[in-house]
Amino acid sequence: MKTSTAITAITLWAAAATSAYAAQDASAQGALDVALHRKIAKLDSDLFDAFNKCADPAQLQKHATFFSPNTEFYHDNGGVTWTRDAMLANTQKYACGNYTRQLVPDTLRVSPVKDYGAISTGTHRFCQTSSGKCEGAAEFVMIWHDINGTWEVTRSLSYGHRENSVVPGETNRLVESDVAQILKDKRIQSISFAFLRNGMLTYADAFGDAQQGVPATVATLYNIASLAKPISAEVAMQLVARGKISLDEKMSTYWTDPDIARDPRRNLLTPRLALSHRTGFPNWRTKTLSFDRSPGASFGYSGEGFEYLARFIQAKTKHPIDYWAEQLVLAPLGMRQTSYVGQAWFNGRIAFPHDAEGKQLKRQIGKSPWHQTTFFQRQPTTQFLSPL
Repeated sequence: MKTSTAITAITLWAAAATSAYAAQDASAQGALDVALHRKIAKLDSDLFDAFNKCADPAQLQKHATFFSPNTEFYHDNGGVTWTRDAMLANTQKYACGNYTRQLVPDTLRVSPVKDYGAISTGTHRFCQTSSGKCEGAAEFVMIWHDINGTWEVTRSLSYGHRENSVVPGETNRLVESDVAQILKDKRIQSISFAFLRNGMLTYADAFGDAQQGVPATVATLYNIASLAKPISAEVAMQLVARGKISLDEKMSTYWTDPDIARDPRRNLLTPRLALSHRTGFPNWRTKTLSFDRSPGASFGYSGEGFEYLARFIQAKTKHPIDYWAEQLVLAPLGMRQTSYVGQAWFNGRIAFPHDAEGKQLKRQIGKSPWHQTTFFQRQPTTQFLSPL
């Protein structure tokens, strides 16, 4: 069974390799980025562990060691400090003994900076020391400089301060035994999900097995099938807004499927008809593509229509739809775990399909952004509430 224009979860930009050497390079790059993420995650944890204990002068000094003497700190409410000493003075005055910082799970993102270090971003919540209530939240950015293996923060930002969305005393945590029973009753192999409130991730977990003998985690990648269509539609509308394509132009000027090359109705096909499921195509072709009805005559759900649109976009813009998705939708919204095509770092993270009897089936991972399977890691961010 085919799926619509596909998307797959990603952490970094990587093109599908076409040679053994390219595949090895992609694998090496993926391993490098995983190692970098782990390194920065450990530094972040240690930095804020000292911050949370900074009422102790020794811990405040330990906290200071993570920052360059000339570090710049930008705070949307407090303004800017230009040195480590000035930043620490404010930390000691306003934070130490008053509140602690917690990293919101699954929000830390790390990107390498060539010949310098890395950039980390994420969301943190703040908890009052006296009451334990976590009533504040904000976004953060840190620029890390690698000096011969010693990492220090040279710039940091804390912004978007707001009330935390988690209601005190409320919990979204699920009872594992209850979920296990649901999976058994419904013959579902695994499930991964998250709870969000006002854009804030409040709870994330995974249950069941992603593949035989491998438990699912919040990093497991799932095939989202036709839920790729809303993202593909957003890509198309972004291209329209930028004048790259027009909703009502003839797609046949740039692309015609060979199966309908002799059918004059091909000249009626437009991006608008494809997006509104009025191409006249069936959902999927059997052996060859043909019209079930004339374009524009009536609604008829069609994955073929979206595939046709993707082919048109590539033919006209000289870039495939997955390129435009990364540029116009995924990267701007922080969706670093999403992709239309297979990536080297998918290994060990994919939830395998199963039949109704629970038998594990083969994976379907595409090498091109059409007629392929879609994967997606549930990846909510404070900037974007995923419709998937």
